Amino acid sequence: MKVKFSVFFLLVLVLAGCRRSTDYCDGRGNCECNGREECVIACGAAACDVSCEQTSESCGVVCDDDCTFECNDTNHCSSFSGARSDITCHNLPHCASECGVDCRYDCFSVDECRVRAGTGSEISCSNTALCEAECVGDCSVSCRSVSRCEASCDGPCEVQLDCESVATCSFECGSDLERVELGGGRFACR
Repeated sequence: MKVKFSVFFLLVLVLAGCRRSTDYCDGRGNCECNGREECVIACGAAACDVSCEQTSESCGVVCDDDCTFECNDTNHCSSFSGARSDITCHNLPHCASECGVDCRYDCFSVDECRVRAGTGSEISCSNTALCEAECVGDCSVSCRSVSRCEASCDGPCEVQLDCESVATCSFECGSDLERVELGGGRFACR
């Protein structure tokens, strides 16, 4: 799927040019990377709480389960996190994330939002040009005031897709899967 490639490609671009550091984290998993040119945080603590704002180029984070990541006022944000993560991106051109099961991804006032999320995840995009969401299992996708909202699954799934004030709202299934419209904004890949 193109979301998987896009998220991977953007994460590699950010990580390739930056040095990874845990210098920005205290011993309890609270991490801050504000006002720097570029920043990549690899947080090894449980339940990391990462804040990144006003970096001139990019900010990226790699963390485990129960990660909280807020990124704003930079050129690009990327994250790779485990289950039950809470990812928020706003006021920037690009945000790309991959998170595990039961994660929450909220992307608003961003030109391009891209996410690959596990089963039980809730994805929300608003005031964006593009929201590209790939669900790995059942999830919900909500798009408000978005030019293009593209949801997909690369395996069997059920997705609740809600689009309001959206020019193009679409749902696709991976190869060899049948797309089934269940009604009420629900779709399945079987």
